Amino acid sequence: SVSYTNLNAADEKRIRAEVAEYNRKLAKRLKTELIDPAKIKAIWNTQFNNTILATKAFEERLKLIFLLHSSELLELYVNNLDKPIYAIDSMAAAKQPLAKKEFLQFAAQRLGRVKIEDGKAAILREYYQKQEAEYRAVILKANAIYEEMHAEAKQKADKINSDRNKAANDMASETFMNELQMNMKEAYRQLGYQPAPPMPSNYTFPVRNTGWFNVDKYVLESTVSRTTMDYTDPLTGKTAIIRYDSIKVSVTNDEEFDKTIAYIIPNNFSTYLLMQKENEHYAYSCNQLIDYSVLFIAYKDDQAYYQKIDSAKALTYEITLQSTSQTELEMKLSLLDKKSGKPNFKRELDFILSEQQEQKRKKAYQANRALMGELAPCIFSLFFEGVQSWGESEKNPRETEEFEGLN
Repeated sequence: SVSYTNLNAADEKRIRAEVAEYNRKLAKRLKTELIDPAKIKAIWNTQFNNTILATKAFEERLKLIFLLHSSELLELYVNNLDKPIYAIDSMAAAKQPLAKKEFLQFAAQRLGRVKIEDGKAAILREYYQKQEAEYRAVILKANAIYEEMHAEAKQKADKINSDRNKAANDMASETFMNELQMNMKEAYRQLGYQPAPPMPSNYTFPVRNTGWFNVDKYVLESTVSRTTMDYTDPLTGKTAIIRYDSIKVSVTNDEEFDKTIAYIIPNNFSTYLLMQKENEHYAYSCNQLIDYSVLFIAYKDDQAYYQKIDSAKALTYEITLQSTSQTELEMKLSLLDKKSGKPNFKRELDFILSEQQEQKRKKAYQANRALMGELAPCIFSLFFEGVQSWGESEKNPRETEEFEGLN
């Protein structure tokens, strides 16, 4: 069992329950739709020498059993080692209408039994059941470990993603408060007022009191909506204008990348924000009071791409991202952090690389599960080919016996 770290009791309980349910469904499918390799492994043993299971005749029947994916037919032969094989063939024909003709043809060969000691058939049945259970337990345990490792990796990735979202929200909040303070000071300056007081940390928006029409309300609404404010003081006739205009950037080679991330960097502050893609452009409504840079980071597999626009204006740009080494990218981002005095982009790059690895892991996991789901019948049938090949090998511990006293 996997030992979880950094998980609370509720998360660990949920994950283990999910894995147990997956294994329950797998076990059911192995029992009803496929021939469990544990069953073949159980009879692939010297204990079954000198029984019908160690004969060339049974190998012929096993081919058909694998084609039918029928554990029930396999166990019919395993559980009747003391009976003539033609009698078991007849029983198989009655149980499997799809292959009734083939099993009746086997029965027509009138192959008898392989002589075994009295009571040994019951002992071998018990041995088979015990071995099958042990091998299945090994299979399910290995699968449980794989699923638990996946669940723990997913849990860690979710935690990283949650941390990133929190960091982005904190950054957005800090940027907004800085910008609101800047806009308020500028509006007061244009109107000839005393400098605006510092914004309280619990400043909320939007303001819905329609009776309050002073400049603070208009500045707040302008900052929230990121639209131009043109306010005239009804007492003095003076005007305050806070202008917002859009910057738009199209990336000519954007379709080449697995992921592209665009950042708008207000150089007046020690923060950055994500730019959203609108149709063919990455866009942001820029404040004329703020000097901005635009930064792009993209990845195609493990290859990094980078491009930066310094002193970006409210214009439409068309750029092509250039490839860069991981070391060069880290150095460029380190310079940005040095300028801001905060490790913002180092932390962001860590998030990006973690997400990239998680996407690879998740893609591989989903592909493995999908492939197993699609190919399981073929794989479990082809397992028989391994049985045959080993049967012909010098390393085969089984000594195939032919029937005694046929007919």
